[in-house]
Amino acid sequence: VVMLMLQATTLLASLSLCFRVCRNMKINLQLINPARLRSLFHLGGYMYAFQLTQTLSEQSDPLIISSFFGPNGVALYRPGNGLSQMIRPLVTTLATQTYPLTTQQHTEGDTDKLQKVLLLGTKYTLTLGVLFSAGLLSFATPFCRLWLEKGLGSDYKIAAQVMMGWAVADLMLYAAGTQWAVLLGMKKLKFLLWTQLPTGILNLLFSIYLVGFTKLGIPGVLVATICIGFIRRPILMIYTARTCQLSPAVYFKEAYLMPLICFTITLAGALLLRSTCRIDSYMPLLLCSGATALLWATSCWLIALTEHERMSIHSYIARICRKDKS
Repeated sequence: VVMLMLQATTLLASLSLCFRVCRNMKINLQLINPARLRSLFHLGGYMYAFQLTQTLSEQSDPLIISSFFGPNGVALYRPGNGLSQMIRPLVTTLATQTYPLTTQQHTEGDTDKLQKVLLLGTKYTLTLGVLFSAGLLSFATPFCRLWLEKGLGSDYKIAAQVMMGWAVADLMLYAAGTQWAVLLGMKKLKFLLWTQLPTGILNLLFSIYLVGFTKLGIPGVLVATICIGFIRRPILMIYTARTCQLSPAVYFKEAYLMPLICFTITLAGALLLRSTCRIDSYMPLLLCSGATALLWATSCWLIALTEHERMSIHSYIARICRKDKS
């Protein structure tokens, strides 16, 4: 009941806002143009099929696990997956919301700005995702021990393995950056869909085999996802770069190289902290996490950001400080 009330309120608010912004807007069945509907459903069909296969790929994991390990297996899978779902929007929301900008740039034929959105959007998204992926890879085991050991016993290690698997899988997702927004803005979703469909089926089949018929068990459900991510990401990187009339080598150098260096530094520092510090309570875990975040911020400032970007951030902070004083 609460959900329906919320949806009804959202619908009324959207209609009210829409008529206020577009005062001359008319809604009438006679205004429907079949010729326009064909192109609309052509793009919408690709979007629906892509999102459907992606959703099925994510939601099939608990079904596969429960088929072999029952509800207890799902209980070991959920903590790692749940934390990943909480973190993912923090990293990808801005990147996925740039498609109105890419659509405008594509219709205006502004290739330079489109390339800039692809380069900077991918770079910043991956740079931000590096922090969470490196942190989860390094501290998943002590975090799950503090969080779940009382309830799950030694099985908390399985939850930690799932969490680390999702950290790697999400790193592949963060590496996509603004590729989805650029391809959507240019109406180039066909290749994206036809790489998603077969790999989604392979992911499902390999996950069933790895979970049910190998010693990997529950963490095996993510092995196929990670392997397919390592295969699909370079292919989509090359395709998107060429679609934007950009060299794949330039795209990799400008958008991927420096964030990956930051990832290596951050991960190495976090693993060193974990091996040298005794994490037997939440306070040492928070201190190690804070030190990892500081190391990440330092490496990003010195390596990932260019001199122009550092000057822009510095001037922006200076303007905010002047406004606060005034």
